[in-house]
Amino acid sequence: MKISKLTLACLTPSMHSQTCGYWYTVKSNGMAHTAFGMLYSLRRWLEERGLTLAEPVPEKHGTHAYIRIEGEYGQSLVGTQKRWEAIKPTHRSIGLQNGQYVDIKFTRDEYGLVVEHKLNPNCHWRKTYDREKCSDTRATFDCNMWQKGYFAVNSRILVSERFDDFDGEETPLRILDSPDMIVKFADSLKGSTKLADWDLEDFEEGYKPTWADLEEVPPSMHIIHTDEHDRTHVYTVRLLPFNLSDE
Repeated sequence: MKISKLTLACLTPSMHSQTCGYWYTVKSNGMAHTAFGMLYSLRRWLEERGLTLAEPVPEKHGTHAYIRIEGEYGQSLVGTQKRWEAIKPTHRSIGLQNGQYVDIKFTRDEYGLVVEHKLNPNCHWRKTYDREKCSDTRATFDCNMWQKGYFAVNSRILVSERFDDFDGEETPLRILDSPDMIVKFADSLKGSTKLADWDLEDFEEGYKPTWADLEEVPPSMHIIHTDEHDRTHVYTVRLLPFNLSDE
């Protein structure tokens, strides 16, 4: 089935209050298609399906806009395990189907159209994922699961913590919504703070990091923090990829 004539609505706070936590809703042929609680969930969804926005989303969050989505994609419902295992995806993800988060495989057809493959809900052997840990409108989103590349939801910036040096065990700490949240996170730390593996030696007043800044520092950057007790914390800030490999 081909999904076409897609449009995006960016909601105002009053419109948002009438939803289940969504700020961005997508329609296909005038009918409800999908929705997102975070902008970066929307962007990843578009990227995975080879879609683009005809114009940028308003910079100010909560500004109403109605934007055409350029492109179309296909959907396929798979009914047998043999057929599912025979699909060799270009990339994988996880998404909603029939109220549950399930695996998705993506391929391209002979015309180059991205096709999204999901298992029929009647396939009792299909794997499902905890809704509380997958939804980008839930506070209990699982950083560990996201770090392993399981989800196509929530933000793309993961902050992990290590103590004393770069060789210690890394613990996923939190998910950030946007690059400027890196500065806000650093400002929330009590004590001295500096950046490593970046052009800036420290945070310049008023500077806001961009997505391009992060992409220029593969695979991560670090925040070195010395707390009030002279203990050193190393925070790794990692830009997570859009597409998941077939591993």
